[in-house]
Amino acid sequence: MPRICWPHVRGFRFFPAPSNGQDRCGGSQEGHSPGASVGMSPVLKRSPYRRSLQSAFGLGLAGILFVACGEEPPTGGEAAPGRGAPGQQGQGGPVTVDVAIAEARPLTADLEYTGLTEPRQRLALRAQVQGQLLSLAVDVGDRVRAGVVIAQVDDTLLKADVINAQAEWASQQFEQAEAESELAEVQASYTEVQAQLEQATIDAQRLQQLAETGAVSQQVAERGETERRRLASSLQSLQERIRTRQRAIQVAAAQVAAQEAIVRQAQERLTYAQLTAPQDGVVMERLVDPGDLVQPGQAVVSLGDFTELQVRMAVSDLDISRVQPGQAVRITLDAVPGLVLPGVVRRIAPIADSSSQQIPIEVQLPNPQGQLGAGLLARVTVPSGDQARIVIPENALQVGNGEADRVFVVAAQPNEAGETVVEARSVRVGQNRKGQVEILDGLAIGEVYVTRSGSPLEAGQVVQRSLLSGGNSPNAAQ
Repeated sequence: MPRICWPHVRGFRFFPAPSNGQDRCGGSQEGHSPGASVGMSPVLKRSPYRRSLQSAFGLGLAGILFVACGEEPPTGGEAAPGRGAPGQQGQGGPVTVDVAIAEARPLTADLEYTGLTEPRQRLALRAQVQGQLLSLAVDVGDRVRAGVVIAQVDDTLLKADVINAQAEWASQQFEQAEAESELAEVQASYTEVQAQLEQATIDAQRLQQLAETGAVSQQVAERGETERRRLASSLQSLQERIRTRQRAIQVAAAQVAAQEAIVRQAQERLTYAQLTAPQDGVVMERLVDPGDLVQPGQAVVSLGDFTELQVRMAVSDLDISRVQPGQAVRITLDAVPGLVLPGVVRRIAPIADSSSQQIPIEVQLPNPQGQLGAGLLARVTVPSGDQARIVIPENALQVGNGEADRVFVVAAQPNEAGETVVEARSVRVGQNRKGQVEILDGLAIGEVYVTRSGSPLEAGQVVQRSLLSGGNSPNAAQ
């Protein structure tokens, strides 16, 4: 038996002190009067409830002292076993187990990645000429049609350039006309001299014949020959003039054509003062305001084609073998709860990021009414392709007494004593992957089965669910 000390408590003494002046623990009673209570009022000393009060305080203090001396306080019986980790069991109590509800899912989990929505095509409408922006007819969110004028730049200088080019063009055309007129005059002179040369040749031949017969003098025949040679020389000179005029006309025509191109260029530059939408789209950004001075190449507004959207995401190189171009995916948007959109993998980049080892992928999704915008968080699910079957943890097959391919299922009805029991169930297993096993037969969807137990189970064993168990069956909760 443990040694029990009954020291004096200030104000009370529960038992008379020994007559030898020592307390029951062998200590001295100096400073205390034998048989008296320190600080106790006379009323309490004479009260009929004194003994009851002393007994109650004595029992409480006794429990404290037992604990202080390292002994368990006396109890009237054993403590009831509580629910704890699997395998804890009180004498004759149920075995605590972890349970789960059988449900069908693919053995290989679907891939899930996130990205942001973007328009199918995004372009910046840029100024092509320098000038002050006179007007900007659209704002962010406006829908525009192809060919609609969006902005107007000051075109005063451009119009002056067109007028100057047209004036130079007219001058070049006049010079070409003058060259052609001179050519016509030279050609007319050539024709006249040619006719004169033909007649002079005939006359010179006839005079030479008459001179040989003596009808005319030799001097007259020589004058006829001289006239023929003069006309022949004039005809040759006219031919050179014709060739010169023809070359001048060609040069003038080339100048006219070049100036015409300059005119067209100036007219084209004049059209650049008006910024028109190249295609249907939605204004995403407005980058300048009326009155600003814009430079060639400066972006004025940003347009996006929202008839289709795309999601750019980065896929780990470990998962890229499960993604193929043209593969169907499911897309959900945090901004539109409950909406599931079909998508298609459109493009897979051939190069992975050197730092993250992730590969950029583009996924296309329809947006026929243009209700979805850009910059929304999209969650892309790439199906694994496996058939949905009941999948359980591999250790759920190891809770029996060494028998393989068997699980313990929580009975749907309690036993006669109202206790939850398990029954052994033979199952046919399929593929095993990463600690998960397919159950092809023997376990139905919705049944509650044991996933872990600290001690081997038997058919008909009474069990109780652990606090951390994942099962939600009423019987499993008993």
